[in-house]
Amino acid sequence: MGAPVVIVGTAVNDSVTDVALHKYNHVGGVYPHGHRTSVPGSLDAITGVALDASGQQYGCGSAGTAGYTTFCMSPDGDVRWTTHHQAPVWGLALDEDHGQLYTVGAAVNAIGTLYPDSVWDGGGVTGNRTGYVTTRAYNLATGTLVWSADHGFSYRASRMSITYAHGRVYTSGEGREIGDGGDAGGNLTCYDATTGAIIWSAGKTTMATGYGFLPYALVADVNDCLYVAGIFTLSDQHYGLLKYDATGALVASALVITNISGGRLPGLGVVLTSTGAVIVATAPVLYDSVYEYYKTLHQYTPELNFVSSNTGHFDRLIAAGGLAIDSDDRLYLAARHWRGIAQRTQDTLTVVGLEVFTTNVDNNWTWAITQTDLISNPVDAYSVAVRVVETPPLRLPLALAMPTWQGDLYSLIPGLPLPLALAVPYLLREYVGLSQPDIYRLFLTGTPDLELPLASLSHRATATGLRFDVVSPGSTSATLAAVDARASGDLVLYRGVRLSTGEEQLEELARAALESVRSDVGGNSASLSLSGSAASTAPHVKKRVLRGISYRAETGGIRRVRGAVDPHLRVGDTADLGSGETLIVSSITIYVSDASAFMEIAE
Repeated sequence: MGAPVVIVGTAVNDSVTDVALHKYNHVGGVYPHGHRTSVPGSLDAITGVALDASGQQYGCGSAGTAGYTTFCMSPDGDVRWTTHHQAPVWGLALDEDHGQLYTVGAAVNAIGTLYPDSVWDGGGVTGNRTGYVTTRAYNLATGTLVWSADHGFSYRASRMSITYAHGRVYTSGEGREIGDGGDAGGNLTCYDATTGAIIWSAGKTTMATGYGFLPYALVADVNDCLYVAGIFTLSDQHYGLLKYDATGALVASALVITNISGGRLPGLGVVLTSTGAVIVATAPVLYDSVYEYYKTLHQYTPELNFVSSNTGHFDRLIAAGGLAIDSDDRLYLAARHWRGIAQRTQDTLTVVGLEVFTTNVDNNWTWAITQTDLISNPVDAYSVAVRVVETPPLRLPLALAMPTWQGDLYSLIPGLPLPLALAVPYLLREYVGLSQPDIYRLFLTGTPDLELPLASLSHRATATGLRFDVVSPGSTSATLAAVDARASGDLVLYRGVRLSTGEEQLEELARAALESVRSDVGGNSASLSLSGSAASTAPHVKKRVLRGISYRAETGGIRRVRGAVDPHLRVGDTADLGSGETLIVSSITIYVSDASAFMEIAE
């Protein structure tokens, strides 16, 4: 069972380097499994967050002194992998369809040099961007780079957004009008998620006076139409919301929301409800002269016709850091706000849940939280995400100690003997569905993990331990160097299925510490041979049906049987051979090649 979990990325003020992920349930209570996770190193801020179905946490930001800009953590806050864009990363998007994470950040070249400041600040479009990157796709499991691309010129290295939907990745960058840094363009780009190829691009290339082209948030609908929130100058009119169709053509727009003083409020976040309604977050509208703020969330039809604004009170909220929506159309706003009328006294984390907009319901806030970090420093909220995740087992505190005595030692009351065993839950996840092709993946752990192609693999397990012998084709000097850098790592074999959608479901099959590496180079080919071993583990004895039996033999009363790979069969288990015949498994050998895989067991 799972439930909606809200995750918020933060930063703190007053030169405090700690940043954190905060988690809540959907009614505002702190999440019992790792409510607050400090992010290692010194990121300046977490500008983008995401949760996958298993509860793993993803975040990005400006590196500061952390040495990375993008990270993946377990549900309990253990770092799985990190990677470095070499420049601020302003947003990320999760793609579980293809097992990828997408980021957008300032343009850097292959050696990490930022696109020249003189070009950013001067507003020209003549700079040579060859070899520069703004957009990257990473493997969700390992953090390895899948593809990279450059979405084109933006005014400066900020105000970038990203989203994913239906096999497409969308990014944006800001532009400025002539007279305020020059005609810097601004842009939107739509990529193919698997290859990084551009499907379409659009933007404001000739600007009049006003704000220019400043996109702050993106979302795509089921028809591959893209909604862009920000502030835009088109034909001397100022707009806060644009809509592009699946080909990149501008098909609708909505005028910017204005304050009572006439100030134009940019769209800072945008989401879609289950019915297709468009919800935009802005800075709050000033209600009256005593600095009361209301209308921050605004509803539009899919054609961008205005419907309504919320009426809930915001208590001097000043900026939306992020906007998210769950499957029940509850909205979550992460924001900064101030207290006091004339001056800003502190920044706080405010996470707010709001029931979905209707035209006839007063939409007041259902819950709100003001959060400070553990050392009482004020916190800024920069990003928010929500989704239903698997509920992990609840951690129970347990302490073992010697008994102590109190009172008369001559009148003892014996304790009641209770059988009690503590153990980690042992769970088996098995694929249920139409037959799908088996796939195998081999990784060598490190920072990040290195995936190795498989020509052949032999994995043998007995009661005393297990051993890997692997041949990896296509070896290069770079591959050998990468392996050498992970000499203390583990060889990890994954097995799973590839669904018709292209999604892969993988489970760890075996793991062994790397012991030896040999490089073989021929006239037309090269390969690596790797070996490793591990001690045996205490089995969870069970009975498994051996499927796909293709070979049987008996020598000296010892039976050997060959069949399909069972990732859950272990030494000590009982193998059901059919027709009432069983054997107790004493050894398991798994053979994997690029063409086939099988398992042989012996009693």
